[in-house]
Amino acid sequence: IGLQSTGHGPQSPIDYTKSEQPNPNTTNFEDWTTINEELYNNIQIFDTAEVLASGTQIQKPRRKKGQPAPTGEEAEGKEVTAVVAWTNEYGPKKTRIFSTSLGHNNETVADDRYLDLVTRGLLWSVGKLNDDGTPAEGYG
Repeated sequence: IGLQSTGHGPQSPIDYTKSEQPNPNTTNFEDWTTINEELYNNIQIFDTAEVLASGTQIQKPRRKKGQPAPTGEEAEGKEVTAVVAWTNEYGPKKTRIFSTSLGHNNETVADDRYLDLVTRGLLWSVGKLNDDGTPAEGYG
């Protein structure tokens, strides 16, 4: 699909930031912060993939059973950034793929911003999204 991942961090809000590269999938799309979501790591982003947006999350250390809770700077966690939305054109026929790693919770998938992102990705993948980010005639 254009990106490889091996896992995700804990559930906490993700700051969604669109790429600076112009793309109809994100034209006039505002940055936002999700509710608690899982930020997947990116171990490889394929050369054919185009990053639409990245997510930044503060990941606090997990408490190990039988161990005291972390304190000080360690307890504050670390900032982690990963790709959260992308497109890819796969194979000799350049099959269009849109993907996002957001959407683990009902509140997220009910959010109008998420629905707009997925709708644009679907329309783009079937060639029905105009360059200005609006649906092709008959698809709005």
